[in-house]
Amino acid sequence: MKKFCQLKSDHRGHQTIIKHYEIMNYLENQVDDHNQRTIGSLVNHSTDPVEIIKRKEVYENFESVADRCEDVADVLATIIAKNQ
Repeated sequence: MKKFCQLKSDHRGHQTIIKHYEIMNYLENQVDDHNQRTIGSLVNHSTDPVEIIKRKEVYENFESVADRCEDVADVLATIIAKNQ
C-alpha cells in the first residue's frame, strides 16, 4: 500500500499503475482462455471422473485467483482515474 501511495503521487506513477492494470487484464484473459481449453481437453480425453473433478477444481481456483487480481487492478485504476 505504501508503494501504491508513492506511485499515486506523481504522473509517472499513474502511468505505471495503468500499465500494470492493462497487463493484469491481459493475463486474466489468458488464464480464462487457457482454463477453457484445458478443461475442455480434460473432459474430452480423461476417463476417470474423479480426476476430472479434482483437476477442474484446481483450474477453477487458478481462475479465481486471476479474477481477484483483476479486481484489485480495477480498483487501483479507478482510484487513479478519480484522482487525475
